[in-house]
Amino acid sequence: MISAELQNGAMMVREGFVMPNLAGIESRSYSKTWRTMTGMNNFTAEKSLRQADLHLFFLAGELRVLQPGWGLGAIRRGIKRLLAMGRKSDTNCMEITQINPRRFLGLPYVAISAYRFHIQKGSMLFATG
Repeated sequence: MISAELQNGAMMVREGFVMPNLAGIESRSYSKTWRTMTGMNNFTAEKSLRQADLHLFFLAGELRVLQPGWGLGAIRRGIKRLLAMGRKSDTNCMEITQINPRRFLGLPYVAISAYRFHIQKGSMLFATG
């Protein structure tokens, strides 16, 4: 069973990114460098951010990870790898789009996908790295 913070559609924001109180977005710590937005998907997050004069930009290209193993531990390791990819590209928001346990030749693995987003003031995207 996957915990609520690890469901498909979970929005993650970088630790240290200050959300204004106007946005009304609550988050929980997920790791040292990322937080999970509670009860948010990309549509509701964008709506809340626009009320605070922030913009949520979608960055093209899906990130994918195949993590050997099964269960919550394998999912957490796979998401950790995905979030590291987001950190390298200097984005401050990601959406976990797919968590899919599978098998290949009897060996269990988890396929995890995510999209990168960037939150900032202003309606023109500044370079993210």
